[in-house]
Amino acid sequence: MLKFHKKSKSTRITFLMVIFFIFAGAIIFHLFVLQILRHDFYVNLSADIHQFYQETYPKRGEILIKRAMTNELYPIATNHDLYLIYAIPRDVENPEETFEKLSSIIEISKEKILSRLSKKNDLYEPIKHYLSEEEMKKIKELNLKGIKFTAETVRFYPHSNLFSHVLGFVGFKKNEQIGQYGIEEYFEKQLRGKNGFLKEVKGVEGSFIATSESIVQKSENGATIVLTLDEAIQFIACQELKNAVEKYKAQGGNVIVMEPRTGKILALCNLPDFDPNKYNKNQNINTFNNSAIFDSYEPGSVFKAITMAIGLETNKVTPETTFVDTGQVKIGGYTIRNYDDKKYGKQTMTGVLEKSINTGVIFVAHKIENKIFKKYVEDFGFGKLTGIDLPGESLGDINSLDKKGKLYIATASFGQGISVTPIQLISAFSAIANQGQLMKPYVVDKIIKNNGEEFETNPQMTQQVISPKTSMLLSGMLISVVKNGCGKRAGVKNYYMAGKTGTAQVPDKGGYSNKTIQTFVGFGPVDDPRFTILVKLDQPQVKDASISAAPIFSKIAEFILNHYQIPPEKQ
Repeated sequence: MLKFHKKSKSTRITFLMVIFFIFAGAIIFHLFVLQILRHDFYVNLSADIHQFYQETYPKRGEILIKRAMTNELYPIATNHDLYLIYAIPRDVENPEETFEKLSSIIEISKEKILSRLSKKNDLYEPIKHYLSEEEMKKIKELNLKGIKFTAETVRFYPHSNLFSHVLGFVGFKKNEQIGQYGIEEYFEKQLRGKNGFLKEVKGVEGSFIATSESIVQKSENGATIVLTLDEAIQFIACQELKNAVEKYKAQGGNVIVMEPRTGKILALCNLPDFDPNKYNKNQNINTFNNSAIFDSYEPGSVFKAITMAIGLETNKVTPETTFVDTGQVKIGGYTIRNYDDKKYGKQTMTGVLEKSINTGVIFVAHKIENKIFKKYVEDFGFGKLTGIDLPGESLGDINSLDKKGKLYIATASFGQGISVTPIQLISAFSAIANQGQLMKPYVVDKIIKNNGEEFETNPQMTQQVISPKTSMLLSGMLISVVKNGCGKRAGVKNYYMAGKTGTAQVPDKGGYSNKTIQTFVGFGPVDDPRFTILVKLDQPQVKDASISAAPIFSKIAEFILNHYQIPPEKQ
């Protein structure tokens, strides 16, 4: 019996020792997990309990332009402080009554709001964004339980549609406000600024410990951006474009005004446009694209000025060089005729531009080697980006000039079979006006950082395309186009204007339709060019650009001459 008792006691001790070591091992393992494997997690958890962290947000920078005839700057994109009203549903006592009182002040959906107010275990439900201060105060006076407010900033565009394609808008991407399209997108980093934060230690009861060290990183407000646009010119250009689109029942159009000596954009208008304050109500997302830099098209006869520039620069022709027009040219089984099916007989190169003779510019193009012709077309900026400080620019397409034979260079000489963007076209004509110097176009005059530091945009020449002599000769020929030729309606009394029309058929199913895109590009005053203007109308219900686009150029040019108080060149 005694022997059995000793053995039983020994067994129990062994069992207890095993249990002890198991518990000890479990404790050691648990401590290993807490202190080693999950150390970072519990540190962060402790920080959440004992630390306060609040991110602070900067103010978005404004976008400014100069007021007409003054140096005063004013915003065309700014910020408004509004309010978000939200509910804590578990604190709302009577959802039906709460809704009735709210709807007497703000417009809200009964079905949607009641369903949100009735979520009894919910701690947050938004009711409506962007309330005015007046609306917020009226609702506060109701003392509704469970109804709260928080400030929110909304981007505001005082001129609605007027600057829409230059500005773009601030929208939402993945619940974050971000600039989209235009200046808002291109300069998003500069405009948005940098976030900051506040970090402090809390006591057991949740109050801040006054003796603890606070960590503060101040937010940095966004930079202010000043544009090159002239308010008065922008307004007139957009108004004239709108009038023309309505008058000629066009599908849309563009007007660009550029300063040829610098590349500054003084006005840029597209139709259709949009209101950046209500961008989310726009039914067609394509309307957001800046068609002045995004859409490419076959330019038609306006390109004849470029062909003639190449002919003059390579000494293949002069303004007085003659050829005999028979009304058509046959190339490899194809017959190319003049746009009006006329025969003009013996003509000078100036006459070719005046009357916009297709066979005349083919005569010039065929005197030039294909690779040389293409090189000059590229030097004028076609087939490449201009580098304008706006997003979404397109290259256009001049790839047909790589093809062998005389057909493709012939059609390109009068603007068929290649495509260009309006910004490329006005830049090229500005080079003709600017003694052959191609300038990089830009819309931002300067950026002013939050600390007051300023960064101005310096004009940048990208290419000496043609010589000053060629520029002078071609300018004289283009004056004759406005004075005696197809551009007569572009003239301005007592001033010398230079330019060229273009009425291009719209490609359709391997051929061309009866629809047209009509363009006039010109500059003036020719002795000291202060502006280049491009006018383009998409599918207007009128014969050609001499009737539609040229008169718009005249009206805008006359306004600018008066606006700048430029004295007449002739009496």
